[in-house]
Amino acid sequence: MKTKRFGRYIIMTLCLVICLSVVLITASKYITDLTISDCFQRLRDSTNQYILDIRQEVEADGNLMEAIADYIGQGGSVDSEKNWKYFHG
Repeated sequence: MKTKRFGRYIIMTLCLVICLSVVLITASKYITDLTISDCFQRLRDSTNQYILDIRQEVEADGNLMEAIADYIGQGGSVDSEKNWKYFHG
C-alpha cells in the first residue's frame, strides 16, 4: 500500500517536472523571439534615422554647391580669404 502511494507521488512529481519544463522552455522561446524582434526593430529604426541624416547632409552640401556655383557664375571668386572662410566654415 505504501509502495503504491510512493509510486503515485513519483509519477505526479515527474508529471509536474515535465509540465514546468515545457512551460519554462515555451516562455524562454517566447522571450528570445521577442528580444530578437525588438533588436531588428531597433536596427530598422536606426537605419531609417541614418538615411534621414544622410539625406539632410547631401541636401545641405548640394545647397552649398549651388551657392558657390551661383557666386562663381556672377563673377565672384572663392579663392579670396574672406570667401574661403564663408564657403568653408
